Amino acid sequence: MIQNTPELALQIIAAVLTERLQLLYQVVYGLASERAIVRLAQFIQAAAIAEGTDVTEHRLQLRSRLPYYQITRSIGITYEECVRLFKQIQAVFIYQRGGKILVLDQMKLDAIAQGEYLL
Repeated sequence: MIQNTPELALQIIAAVLTERLQLLYQVVYGLASERAIVRLAQFIQAAAIAEGTDVTEHRLQLRSRLPYYQITRSIGITYEECVRLFKQIQAVFIYQRGGKILVLDQMKLDAIAQGEYLL
């Protein structure tokens, strides 16, 4: 089909490139304008949606293990800042050894991710 109608291939390529450019814009905009704590909360939410969670002792535990280096690279902060942010927000989510993350208060996590909860 693409060989018979090269215009179709160009439309597909244009659509894919447009989508990727929009995603890149969102990442760059987020890194430039959102506070680190907001980016961290959004990253945790995205990991919970992508990999799922398990309920343990009235808490949500992310199924995926997220080491500090992966988090720092993904949201554009230093290792030290990542550790500091997790300590600052222990009432909402906890980082445990081995990259386990427990969400203690889903409503506050959502508020932080939307930039509506001030620490």
